[in-house]
Amino acid sequence: MLARIFRYFISTILVFGLVCITVAPAGSNPPTNHSALGVPIDFDPEGLTSRGIYDFITAANEGRSIGEMVLDIEEAPQRAYDVLEYAVFTAAYAIRPQDGEISALRKVDAILFEHMGFLRGLPGTTFSDGLMSGVLDCSDATLIFISVAERAGRDWSAVLAPFHMFVVARDGGGYIFWETQAGGTFDVRDMIAFHGLRQELVDAGVYLNEMTIRHHVAEAYRNIGGNLVREGNTDKAMGYLDKSEWLWPTHPPTLIWRGYAHTLAGEYSEAEIDYRSALNIDPYDWVTYYHLAALLNETGRESEATRYAELSEQYRPANAQWVLDEALPYLSDKESR
Repeated sequence: MLARIFRYFISTILVFGLVCITVAPAGSNPPTNHSALGVPIDFDPEGLTSRGIYDFITAANEGRSIGEMVLDIEEAPQRAYDVLEYAVFTAAYAIRPQDGEISALRKVDAILFEHMGFLRGLPGTTFSDGLMSGVLDCSDATLIFISVAERAGRDWSAVLAPFHMFVVARDGGGYIFWETQAGGTFDVRDMIAFHGLRQELVDAGVYLNEMTIRHHVAEAYRNIGGNLVREGNTDKAMGYLDKSEWLWPTHPPTLIWRGYAHTLAGEYSEAEIDYRSALNIDPYDWVTYYHLAALLNETGRESEATRYAELSEQYRPANAQWVLDEALPYLSDKESR
């Protein structure tokens, strides 16, 4: 039974790899021709940054690891590159050809969190900050894992759920799901239950999909933009979040963060557009309903706000407080006042 569920889930992953590149919100006109990396062939790299996706693709062709390429986007200091290189080299060297995937995953985990002394946590910062502080959240640890896999010749990928990233490793005809924050394998059904995901959205390819180069770039921009929002630098944040949305228009967390940035800037109509766009993608996203309720309450539309607050409560998983603490500073601040 479990094997059938895994096969069904993986078929969804593979289908979404195409869907997430070709599907865009209504009213947009995405390019129809794409490179092998899923990037529009006729895009203008000057519209991004000097160390943005154009250099990212060049780095990929030069054999740089996914972790190094994310550090490129962050314009990280050399120390972060040095820490990453040491971690990747040490872990990749420890993996032997005869090691099964679970054994290899356990070796990487032990080297990072026992031998090298990294801590599992939620630093709420960039990948480079996580490397230098020694505290790795799910995304940071996953980036190291797949960078090691690239060096060791293993077929591992990152998979993204709302506000969470983990590793999927191919093992012959099967798949292994490795939870980087727990240091072990898990059942995909548990992941769906933990995040309160709707099975129909997983089946439709909205969540739990292997990340392409394009998605990693979008997530890097979203992460930088989100941190700038936390710091109150909404003008600069908006540029990064716009780039993230252009690269991955069907990713709700980017729209949520951009909506929050618009809210802080007093651009309430733009914020509402972003929140409603996120709900068009995921009509069960309790985080979006939570933000939208606060926005409507702020603008004097109390009856609508009450309705959306009730929907947020209805769809919120029982163990979702960590998302409130990490992803909803605006509402947390309002509740404390």
